[in-house]
Amino acid sequence: MGGKLWLFWKENTAFDVVCKMNQMITGWFSFSDSKLLVTFIYAKCNQVERRELWQSLEDLNIGVCPWLVAGDFNIIRNDDERIGGHPRAISAMAKFNNCLESCGLLDLPCIGGRVSWCNGQEGSSRSWAKLDRVINNSGFSNIFSEAWYEYLPRKSSDHCPMVLRLRMDLSRYGPSVFRFQNMWCEDSFRECVETVWRPPVQGSGLVKLAAKLKKLKVALSTWNKSVFGHVEVHLKELEGRLEGLERQLQDGFSTELEAYYLATKIELEAWEHREELRLAQIAKKAWMVDGDKNSKFFHAVVNQRRKNNFISSMTLVDGTILSTPEQVHQGAVLFSRDPFRGGEVKEALLSIPKHSSPGPDGFGSGFFSSCWELVKDDVVEAAKEFFSGVPLPRFYTSSYIVLIPKAKYVKKGHVALASDNGSRFWKSVMGVLPEVLENVRLMVKEGKGSFWYDRWLSSGPLSPHPNVDITPALCIKDLWVENSWDRDKLVELVGSVKTEEIVQTIATGRNGENVLVWMPSKDGKFSSASAWDRIRVRAPQAPEMKWIWHGLLPKRVSVCVWKSRYDCLPVDENICRVGIQLASKCDCCVFGQGESQDHVLSSSEFAGKVWALAEAALGISVVPHSWWSRVFQWWSYSKNSTTRGTLIGILPCVITWRLCLRRCKARMEGIQETVEGVWLAVKACLRNISGCMKKHGEVSSVDMAMLAALEFVTLVGIQCNYQHQLERATKISAKMRMKVAVSIWLLLSFCLLAFITFNDANQIESLDRLITSRRSENRPRIDSWGELDAIKEYSPVYIGKQDGLMQADKIDVLPGQPEGVDFDQYAGYVTVDPKAEKALFYYFVEAPQNSSIKPLVLWLNGGPGCSSLGAGAMLELGPFRVNSDGKTLFRNEYAWNDVANVIFLESPAGVGFSYSNKSSVYDNTGDKSTAKDAYTFLVNWLERFPQYKTRDFFITGESYAGHYVPQLAYTILLNNKNTNQTYINLKGIAIGNALIDDSTYAMGMYDYFWTHALNSEEANAGIHENCDFVNENTSTKCDLFQGQGQTEKGRIYIYNIYAPRCHYTEQTGSTGSVNDFDPCSKNYVLSYLNLAEVQRALHANATTWYDCSGDIDGRLPVTSSRYSVNSLKLPIETAWRPWYTNNEVGGYVVAYKGVIFATVRGAGHLVPSYQPERALTMISSFLQGRLPPSS
Repeated sequence: MGGKLWLFWKENTAFDVVCKMNQMITGWFSFSDSKLLVTFIYAKCNQVERRELWQSLEDLNIGVCPWLVAGDFNIIRNDDERIGGHPRAISAMAKFNNCLESCGLLDLPCIGGRVSWCNGQEGSSRSWAKLDRVINNSGFSNIFSEAWYEYLPRKSSDHCPMVLRLRMDLSRYGPSVFRFQNMWCEDSFRECVETVWRPPVQGSGLVKLAAKLKKLKVALSTWNKSVFGHVEVHLKELEGRLEGLERQLQDGFSTELEAYYLATKIELEAWEHREELRLAQIAKKAWMVDGDKNSKFFHAVVNQRRKNNFISSMTLVDGTILSTPEQVHQGAVLFSRDPFRGGEVKEALLSIPKHSSPGPDGFGSGFFSSCWELVKDDVVEAAKEFFSGVPLPRFYTSSYIVLIPKAKYVKKGHVALASDNGSRFWKSVMGVLPEVLENVRLMVKEGKGSFWYDRWLSSGPLSPHPNVDITPALCIKDLWVENSWDRDKLVELVGSVKTEEIVQTIATGRNGENVLVWMPSKDGKFSSASAWDRIRVRAPQAPEMKWIWHGLLPKRVSVCVWKSRYDCLPVDENICRVGIQLASKCDCCVFGQGESQDHVLSSSEFAGKVWALAEAALGISVVPHSWWSRVFQWWSYSKNSTTRGTLIGILPCVITWRLCLRRCKARMEGIQETVEGVWLAVKACLRNISGCMKKHGEVSSVDMAMLAALEFVTLVGIQCNYQHQLERATKISAKMRMKVAVSIWLLLSFCLLAFITFNDANQIESLDRLITSRRSENRPRIDSWGELDAIKEYSPVYIGKQDGLMQADKIDVLPGQPEGVDFDQYAGYVTVDPKAEKALFYYFVEAPQNSSIKPLVLWLNGGPGCSSLGAGAMLELGPFRVNSDGKTLFRNEYAWNDVANVIFLESPAGVGFSYSNKSSVYDNTGDKSTAKDAYTFLVNWLERFPQYKTRDFFITGESYAGHYVPQLAYTILLNNKNTNQTYINLKGIAIGNALIDDSTYAMGMYDYFWTHALNSEEANAGIHENCDFVNENTSTKCDLFQGQGQTEKGRIYIYNIYAPRCHYTEQTGSTGSVNDFDPCSKNYVLSYLNLAEVQRALHANATTWYDCSGDIDGRLPVTSSRYSVNSLKLPIETAWRPWYTNNEVGGYVVAYKGVIFATVRGAGHLVPSYQPERALTMISSFLQGRLPPSS
């Protein structure tokens, strides 16, 4: 067949081809007096092409005719039919199995090897599978009672030859096992049983019952042969007779013939009924007729369990009803003295289904129910003996001894073992019982325990002992005389030494029952967990597991390092090793080398640079061989010297995980990270781990020094690698007279880049990374923003066509939005640089009333690089908040659009939904480019919404917006001077908890810690004495005292020192009220803004969205803000005073010339989140050009 499928047969055998197809040949084999349909298979390797074969087999299905199918199917039925190699496609195996089931084909038994094909490769790349097989239908099985095929040794091919062996007669050997047949229950059967059962038998009840059942087995076997014989023979004889009588009646009617015909028909029906009973009993299918297949029955039983546990009344045998608890109690006591009667034994026996499997004696419940009147006396007597504690004779406890195969389809004796089919569970329990009993003690009280065998002494049972055989049933209380020990008897039995031990263990008897005490547990109660801990065999733990599974490491890190330890990471080399061939090219080298685990984690130029940063930071010298060698050298440092601390052993695990994660991002998401970006992520992870150490008091001075060293090396790396960004660094307006160090801007650029790389950080965490990394020596300075711009020529910004876009951006309704929304909302993109394909995303909400006259407010969140949509709109001052389900919204009654029309801008590109299709844009991101893009956005947005061109305009923001807002304001004022540019009616700026000046921020923060009792007097004095924040001079002592201050405050929520932390990774706990601050709110926002329907409603591109001070904000506290304002040395126009909301002090305010400084009482870093009503009062006063109310 196409040169791939050849058939050969002997001359004396006829083979008639029925059909030939691409993957099979089918024909009839004729031999002797039989015909057999045979299909030979050579299936395609491709799953799609094999579907044609499966369809052809289903079309060929011939029903009950004998059919044999054999050949190479090129697919397995399940994963158990392969060794090594990659898993087969589940859909391909399912198609094959469905085809066999549809055709009624079953596997023939196979002897020899498990598999028939090998790929011929070497080492771990070798794989085997069962691709060749022989299958048959029921018609084939009826003719050939015994058939199997055998795999011969594989020689010249990668497939094993198959030989099919057939046998038409199946001989039986040995005596048949006795099984009571329910079809025997008729009159003559009862006579047979009565003949055997009547003669008396000597012995106890259990012995008599066993002896009679043994005799009855022999008698019933003989009776069955004489009365029933072979049922199949009787059926065939009756069917033939009935067919002959029917033909005779057709030839001529006769009354005698008709009577004979009817009698034969009735007899045939009786034998058919007997055969059905026999087959049903053998196949155990009685449940199909008698059973309740409705699972609701079982649920009803469970639901009634509680009711059944309460006994409200009791009915006695004589019909008396006991209704009170006292009567029920007394009736139960009386009943227990006579546990059961004959009727109850009969009821229990008859409740057993007749077709249930019999025990080893061969008698099921069908026998006892049919002969109850005859056997009841012996059965009841045996039952009473059993419950009185008489040992069971061997007849009842015997089990079947059978041969069980060690392999499937056994045909050879050496692959079968004799096995006792007793309970395997109890055998396993008995196997570990001695070890368990070693941990059990008997607390003796009333003395009912066995003196010799129970564990009531700490040294163990007294048995074995020479005197055990004299008094084997001796109880502990038998040796007590007037509630104390009979010392003479004890000495006689166990000697004087043991007697002293016994007397010291138990001085006297006590009231109450004996108690078994489980020694491994404190409360003495047994538990499976503690027992397993005692009997389990523990493998020796490798020393490296101490670090791989360290408790401080996140589980994902530990799993990654563990896989790396055993060379199981899914890199190209390992994938090829299991038989999946693919072209290999790494993502970390310029020229792209083959990807192996060592290359990704150690030997590549990229990995080497990351390891070099770590080694240089800690002064460790490592010889760079393989990854495992490198990591092991790190761990050796920790092992050989106790002064190394904990973090030195954890650091290589974190580096390994981040290098692996970098590879996955590059391969799966197309995200290329820099060496500095990976190193920053490693440090961030270490800081989180060190925070956990501080919480539990496990951090050492060496670990603190290590963290300080890592920060120092990071700054050096930043200065070296980001020197080219100096010219693009930005400054605050010259009017504010604050010069910020160049290194701060280097760090700012770095943090912006880090946000783009790791944009799952929120605003607070992003700001935290920026602040905690600011330590450097000899930081240079640059000219101010104003001085830089003064030497440059003016250039107009891009303005695009905006016709019709306002209506296109209008939001119909947000998913989960509450009812009664009475304002318009818009969202969409504004292109700010068409060459760079850069667009910023905005969300705009108009005021519900008088939107045409109310001012326009732009809100910017900090970070740097955090979303104003996710934080500003959804967490703070927007019209909605997100419920804890992450799918629905509720109204913010203190939303700022009550007093203004508010724009929430996601800036710069790369934040939230804002984007650029040129990766170089992200590399050049800085404050100045951010301000320029925001200004370009405003110009174009006002073209899209021309009704707002002349409206009063305010810029607001928080946190790092202390840089964003003034720089954007300066850009607007600079461009307003040019008549050919859109004029923006800027009226003022407002910044909450602003990050303005590094020197005032730092000293203000530590003074705030001290004034709120978060720092000791020693730490605060050391910071004042050794730290020069104004001149930005650093020292080792300053760093140490700052570290002490950070450690002393503990793991409080630094952005609101009195607020709880969110300890949940999933949504939980929202009350749906803006007055109740929920620390997990950002989780709800993250879920909501990643819903596809939400992104469609916002007109945003389908993507994965990420988010990134009041007077109790500890990170940018009120003290820092006051120091910054005081450094301006402005004259005071309105003295410090409180301001009010709803007759409560909302905060405090002081007005300088050109600057108003206000605090919000009880607010944290995100002021509108913690105090929404007070924040609304404050911003409303600001927009109206007056101070917050004084009463």
